[in-house]
Amino acid sequence: MAQVIKILHLEDVETDALLAEAVLQKSPIVFKKVVVDNREDYIRALQRFVPDIVISDHSLPGFNSLDALKILKEGAYNIPFILVTATVSEEFAVSIMREGASDYILKDRMQRLPVAIANAIEKAELEKEQLKFLKELITNEAFLIEAEKIANIGSMEVELRSQETKWSPGMHRILGYSMDEVQPSLEKFIDCVHPDDNKMVKMKIDIAISSRQSATLNFRTQGKNGNIKYIHAKLLVHTDRKGNASYLKGFAQDITGIALSEKSLLSATLEKQNAEHLARTKEMFLANMSHEIRTPMNAIIGMSNLLAKTVLDSKQQLYLNTIHSAADNLLSIISDILDLAKIGAGKISIEQVGFSFKELIDKTVQVLSFGADEKGLPIAVSINNENISPIHVGDPHRISQVLINLVSNAIKFTDRGKIELSVEVLEDLPDSQTLQVQVKDTGIGIADSFLKHLFDKFSQENESTTRTHGGTGLGMSICKELIELMGGRIYARSQKGVGTTISFIIRLAKGNKADLPAKNTVTFEENFLLGKKILVADDNDMNRLLAAVILQNYGAEIIEAGNGEEAITMMTEKPNLILMDIQMPVLNGLDAAAILRAQGVTTPMIALTANAIAGEREKAIAAGMNDYIAKPFDEGDFLDAVNSWLRKIDTTNTAETTEPLYDLTKLRAMSRGNEAFVKKMTGIFCEQAPQMVAEMINACAGEDFERIAAVAHKIKPSVDNLRVHLLTQLVRDIEKAANDHINRDKLSEMLNQMADIVRKAIAQMQSDNL
Repeated sequence: MAQVIKILHLEDVETDALLAEAVLQKSPIVFKKVVVDNREDYIRALQRFVPDIVISDHSLPGFNSLDALKILKEGAYNIPFILVTATVSEEFAVSIMREGASDYILKDRMQRLPVAIANAIEKAELEKEQLKFLKELITNEAFLIEAEKIANIGSMEVELRSQETKWSPGMHRILGYSMDEVQPSLEKFIDCVHPDDNKMVKMKIDIAISSRQSATLNFRTQGKNGNIKYIHAKLLVHTDRKGNASYLKGFAQDITGIALSEKSLLSATLEKQNAEHLARTKEMFLANMSHEIRTPMNAIIGMSNLLAKTVLDSKQQLYLNTIHSAADNLLSIISDILDLAKIGAGKISIEQVGFSFKELIDKTVQVLSFGADEKGLPIAVSINNENISPIHVGDPHRISQVLINLVSNAIKFTDRGKIELSVEVLEDLPDSQTLQVQVKDTGIGIADSFLKHLFDKFSQENESTTRTHGGTGLGMSICKELIELMGGRIYARSQKGVGTTISFIIRLAKGNKADLPAKNTVTFEENFLLGKKILVADDNDMNRLLAAVILQNYGAEIIEAGNGEEAITMMTEKPNLILMDIQMPVLNGLDAAAILRAQGVTTPMIALTANAIAGEREKAIAAGMNDYIAKPFDEGDFLDAVNSWLRKIDTTNTAETTEPLYDLTKLRAMSRGNEAFVKKMTGIFCEQAPQMVAEMINACAGEDFERIAAVAHKIKPSVDNLRVHLLTQLVRDIEKAANDHINRDKLSEMLNQMADIVRKAIAQMQSDNL
């Protein structure tokens, strides 16, 4: 009868495990296979299943093939190990073979698996025979003593009738005594145990002797000088011919290093958990604060913009300008707090796009000139036009944010005199320029004692400053953080009663016209939404009214819902587009979107949310939304998004394609036409692929690039086996982009493209009854 080979398969992708089993079933090998997908089940299977061989994927939840191989070596399991992976570099293959792997196999060459297993088993049997022979040779005491030193172990032998006791040199060393310093005895061994563990150890020894059974102990010892060691021990009881306990043998291992490391790791884990909880609490507070303030602000700003389109007298225009100014100030405070939180969490990104520094200065002055004119303050601008590059590459939005903060502060704290804004080229290289930007005022100035705290968070010179001039004390801190994120530095000089000069130095790459973002000026026909039915779901009456008025002005028919549950019910009206608030009572927008997508609704959905927190867009896309707009929104951007998605759905309806997105030829060949197997593999893809894509989108929101790469690597074999051709290269690009820590927005775009293809491929499979 052929030998049954027990195979332990470490694999977290069900389709890959099934594929390996199908290949083995076609071979002469008689086998019994157990599949596990995590560290705990792996260790348990090694102990209970007792495999003859381990085959393992590389990337697994929480650990990898090197970890699995290390567990085999540390547990002294003399079991051959084969790596089975989708891709592997030559360097890694050499590395894992050096670590003790028997072989490695690529998943697209799975047919080699039976031969590799047979060869590995044969080699392991030969090595076992050699090891057995070697162990018989190593019997002299010198080798045993050296082994004790290496493994930090010691042994004790007690003849129970005479109580004659022997300690090995290792046991003397563990207990803190030299060979001639103490007379070994069982009693002395127990005396060396830490007082808190002494009673437990004595009781376990007594139970082992009286029951004539082995025992395992974990305890501490306390040496002569008070040093504490952590000990793992094993007791074996031998009996005489009458069955009475006659001989006690004990083995002890000093595991102090391991125990202290575990304690340190546990402490670090608790600290990390506390920090993460604090961060989540802070983010939740900021999200709620942002939502509660931005929701009414959206209505205030939106209605003000609609009012501005009507005929107003000068007094009414003044009132309207005041409303706009107050709203902008409030939004500026909210944005400062959110920026501070994003900087603290390391979640703020710096763009690299082309822009004109001179235009940036002109726009800053244009935005702030009204406030300066009201106080009679001229803003003098000085730019070195001859040397400065016409186009730079950097983050114009963040530089503008710094400029507006510095110039608005200068205006705020200056009652007479002037404001000077200058730009100077400090270093001009062929591919970059170092610029110094300086904002100088003739205002109240800053005392020397406070100047060193100017860039601290929430810092203002005194309470009267807040009462007189307002502000949160966050602006200068954010300017410093942003300039340093862009690789620059910022500093200030000031004299009380004379004025303040704040300068920042920043290095920017030179660009050309190709680096400039395309300008997209969109105009809308008066009735471009005529005949379109749009569902607006929002629990805030003002925001529903604002959206309705804007859309109705362009001919749209509006359906309203006050929560997600009502929105689902309203789908009987067959809207062309859904605008969905995220935070709503009864049923929120994310859950409502997920339910609609599960019901097969393909109508475009745009998330409207006042949560301007990083990651909100990714959450919305993962739930099934197509786009995301933050409140308060710009009317032009809002209409552009609505128009864009309505045009996309019109294009899709007129140019529907029936081209198949997948090809099962390879899968059918591998399974020799087993349709049940093919259906099971496609069913697993339909169930798991959307979950894995959602997991990557959520990981992208948290900038967890390692998780994205791991999941992309995991889904790759299924994509290849089902030949979903639009995903074959895309999933590899996503894995590489995540490994290279590419720009999060670009990665998010690729993941959204993948989500759309997965949805369409699954829809085709389901329509084909797979």
